[in-house]
Amino acid sequence: MKQLFLAVLTIAVLVIYVVLFYIAVRVAFCISAPGCTEYPVTYFTALMSTWFASLNGLLSAVIISMLGITPPGKIPGKWILTNDSSLRVMNAAKIISCLYFIVWLFTGMISLFVAFRFPDAVPTLTILGKTWIGVVIAGTYAYWNLPTSKN
Repeated sequence: MKQLFLAVLTIAVLVIYVVLFYIAVRVAFCISAPGCTEYPVTYFTALMSTWFASLNGLLSAVIISMLGITPPGKIPGKWILTNDSSLRVMNAAKIISCLYFIVWLFTGMISLFVAFRFPDAVPTLTILGKTWIGVVIAGTYAYWNLPTSKN
C-alpha cells in the first residue's frame, strides 16, 4: 500500500510540474509573437513561478540522487523496492523512474532552447534552462562515478 501511495504521489507531482512547464513555454512563445493574446505575461503568475521553480529543484534533486546511488548501467529507482516486491511493483518503479528521467531531459532541453530564443520572456524558464546543463553534468558525474580530480 505504501508503494502505491508513493507512486500516485510521485506521478501527481510530475503532472503538476509538466502542466506548469507547458504554461511557461506557451507564455514565452506568446509574448514573443506579435499580436498573441492567448497567453499574456500575467497568465504565468508569481505563485506558478514559485511552484515551478520548487518542483524543478525537487525533480532535479530526485534525478541526481537516483543517479548517484545507482550503479553504472543499472536502471535507477530499484532501491525503493523491497525483496518481496511483486513483478508489477518492480515494473511500475522502472516505468516511473524512466518517466521522471525522460520528462526531466525533455523539459530541460526545451527550457534551454527557450532561454536561448526568448531570454526575457519567462525568467523562471530561462533560469531553469541555464542551470539545467550544469545539473546534467553533475548527473553524469554521479551516475558514471567519474573522478572530479586526479587525487
